[in-house]
Amino acid sequence: MNTIEQGVCTSYLLALAQAQMNLSATTTQVFRIALYTANAVINPDTSTYITEGEIPSTGGYTAGGTVLTFANFASATGRVVTASFNDSVWPAATISAAGALIYNATTNVAIAVLDFGGTKSTNGTDFVVRMPANLPTTALLRLQGGAKEIQ
Repeated sequence: MNTIEQGVCTSYLLALAQAQMNLSATTTQVFRIALYTANAVINPDTSTYITEGEIPSTGGYTAGGTVLTFANFASATGRVVTASFNDSVWPAATISAAGALIYNATTNVAIAVLDFGGTKSTNGTDFVVRMPANLPTTALLRLQGGAKEIQ
């Protein structure tokens, strides 16, 4: 059983529905990405930032991860709303991580879990988490409207 399961967190969807998440250009909320070992238990049911399983604060990494910057604030293309972050870089780092948690550091709401497909390591070189293109089919954060049925 994998302890890291990639996906959008339910807590993020709930925060959107309760107007507690601001992905617009006027946001004052801070978004972060934290890195985790293969032994971490993070998945779409993770509701907040957790320290259990986070990689140690050494080799260029600090607990809580790094601040994310928006590549694209929330916008619509057709019936799909997307938002995306820039790649995250820990320069000249010595890091081993198997996954990541993106979270809203202002509200402590978990947004998404990334599974790296195994432990990725650097030794004195840049550790980079590449974000997907901000397209309706690939954006990290996307919601689609236009359902034929309302349940």
